[in-house]
Amino acid sequence: MSAKSTRQRFFLVAIFALFSLPMLVAWVIYQGAGSRWTLPTGNHGVLIRPPRPVSVDGLRDIQGKPLGAQWVQRHWTLMYIAPAACEDDCLRSLDAIRRVRLALGEDMKRVRRVYVAAAAGGGEGPSASDPGLQLIRASALWLSNFVIRDRDGAPRGRIYVVDPQGLQMMYYPAGADPKGILKDLERLLKVSLAG
Repeated sequence: MSAKSTRQRFFLVAIFALFSLPMLVAWVIYQGAGSRWTLPTGNHGVLIRPPRPVSVDGLRDIQGKPLGAQWVQRHWTLMYIAPAACEDDCLRSLDAIRRVRLALGEDMKRVRRVYVAAAAGGGEGPSASDPGLQLIRASALWLSNFVIRDRDGAPRGRIYVVDPQGLQMMYYPAGADPKGILKDLERLLKVSLAG
């Protein structure tokens, strides 16, 4: 075999490898991504996979009236699930989501803030001093079905992002950095026409 034909075969194999390598890498990633690997994401919150629908069964407004089926739709919602009583951490989280919404500028009308407290709780809650914050009372059953439980088992004290289709799709643990929440919301509002 001549040196020229060896070079031509090497060149042909190199071209084949060059064009098939990306497909091979994509196949390996596709096969492993669903089971063993977690691919890095650019979000600061914890993605809820798959997104879970938010039911309005067991939710009431401050006057005790049940919420309509469309209540959960049409807006992006920053939903704070309250601990037993709204103390310092709770007030800091509520202030953080207030500042995040204000920082959205023109897009802030697409986002609403909701404070969800146990139905057994009394009083107006923090929304009495914050007219932009909607107070919702939730039954114990609704709270147990809504929240995502993880290793620490702490379902409350988190900020949840609910999309305009009524799906909980991301949450932030207690004490999350408001800058991260803002970056995530800016990205979501930029790519979404809904809400």
